[in-house]
Amino acid sequence: MTKKALSSKVQIDTLPQLVFKGDFQQDVTGAIEPGRDVAIVFDAERLPHERSLDAKGKPAWTISAFYQFLPGGEVNKINLSGEKPARKKAQETVLKGVFSVPSGSQEAVIWFLNTGTSGDEYYDSAFGNNYRFQILPEALETESIDAAPAKKPRAKRSKS
Repeated sequence: MTKKALSSKVQIDTLPQLVFKGDFQQDVTGAIEPGRDVAIVFDAERLPHERSLDAKGKPAWTISAFYQFLPGGEVNKINLSGEKPARKKAQETVLKGVFSVPSGSQEAVIWFLNTGTSGDEYYDSAFGNNYRFQILPEALETESIDAAPAKKPRAKRSKS
């Protein structure tokens, strides 16, 4: 499954988004369709327990999004990342990632894992039910016919 790096704020802001707010509400902005990229916007305060630091005092924890497309898709993972905060000691609380919706998908199932050097694991999974989002059906492509419409034959008058 395609996982995309965050290239710019503009890219994320122009994509359909699955927004996971700090108050445990979810919003969908834009249409989630097969063949399109979708952004996950996740407030890290939903999973505040694992905040390990490395020997230099830098964050040594991650929040990952796991996702699966139904029917029959495999489970994939994105490590969510934030923009660099203005203050050196500040910690970014809004994390983002991008994934692509494959053709034939009808539903996206998503859950999150917070872990770090402590080895502890914390999940945000709607109490084990996972978050589910419907995907719009694929548009059927039809061939266009550029031929002129057929003329109806006219009956000829007979001369009597």
